[in-house]
Amino acid sequence: MYDTTTAPDTADEATEAVQVALDRRDNGGPAGR
Repeated sequence: MYDTTTAPDTADEATEAVQVALDRRDNGGPAGR
């Protein structure tokens, strides 16, 4: 899916940022985590 040369940390941070944004949208407030 992604090139293995991509920095894992960058991908993890992007995924976390997206998850937090989704949590805020779904919960109508800051993520509980």
